[in-house]
Amino acid sequence: MKKILNLSFAILTSLTLASCVLEEGSTSSNTSSITTSISSSSESTSNSSLDNDGASGYLPETTVNYLEDILDQEIKIYTADDDHGYLVDLNYYGNDVQAIFYDPSFKDYPDPYKYINMSEFYSSYSEAVSYQDAYYRTTHGFISGDKKTQIAVPTSNAEIIDDVYVRYTTATYILSTRGDYIGYLINGDEPKIIYYGGGYTALEEVAAYILAFGEVPPNSNYAKNKNGQKEAIAKWGRYGRVNVGYYSNDVSKYPNEPELPGFRKLEYTETDFGTASYNTGSSISRGACRICFTDIDNSSKIDDRYVFYTYNHYSDFQEYLNYYNGWGKRFGSDSSSTAKPSSYPKTTLKSAYKN
Repeated sequence: MKKILNLSFAILTSLTLASCVLEEGSTSSNTSSITTSISSSSESTSNSSLDNDGASGYLPETTVNYLEDILDQEIKIYTADDDHGYLVDLNYYGNDVQAIFYDPSFKDYPDPYKYINMSEFYSSYSEAVSYQDAYYRTTHGFISGDKKTQIAVPTSNAEIIDDVYVRYTTATYILSTRGDYIGYLINGDEPKIIYYGGGYTALEEVAAYILAFGEVPPNSNYAKNKNGQKEAIAKWGRYGRVNVGYYSNDVSKYPNEPELPGFRKLEYTETDFGTASYNTGSSISRGACRICFTDIDNSSKIDDRYVFYTYNHYSDFQEYLNYYNGWGKRFGSDSSSTAKPSSYPKTTLKSAYKN
């Protein structure tokens, strides 16, 4: 089933939302702004009268309580094998996907940032508490996630089995009943949602966003040239990021760079990752940190995507393993014990909740 996914928020137009989201009228040709995603009416019809008790997905009780508080509804966690009653095929998103269906309403959620400037917003900052909150933040160029200054080298507490790093296959999405992305639950001990279309700058959140949704957050969706840098700063201030471009991984031309998996048949994209001195609020100094990834154009399935981080401009990489502080073994030229770059260390796949 073909899904229509865009580079920013999907403004949902099912019957439960038609009277609320479209009233905001926040559309723009700029890809960092809120735009509309509409699939055919025949695909978006849901059977809301179906008894949906046959949900076989699993999350820890503390996580369920966290999600129910945020979504303000009792949740059911569906897998691809469950009959959830909506015309959404969860196999489209991945092989170990589970989903919570949620249609956010804006009817009783007016814009809380309409009369707040950037300085006022960040003077008493807290992270976004809902999809609606993230939506309005993006409209005004305010981020939704952790805004702490980032260091160049990631902290890794990756799971290792028999000297092999573990990548989690479990992907828990929050989807509308039309199948549009709403959010993604980062795997880890402490539950945390990243919202589709929200602005993010922390490495753990940006990596999870890219892996889950196959694209960069909207505050990173700017060209690396001077005009792109000016646009990023004008919209997002210090939290604007740039560079969404092709990464060749041409190891014949750059023999000191390690070969990323599948590069001969997969197309990698790169984007900047900003540490302390990246963006002063008036200028951008791009530095050496990059995230290189395969995007949604390569595959709609999270299982088929790769996200790698390099803090030394492609000399070494670490793979994001789909959980908080889950970073793979470093490989490349600086971490090699020989004159040649060390090779990509294959991972073992494991469900987050099944032994």
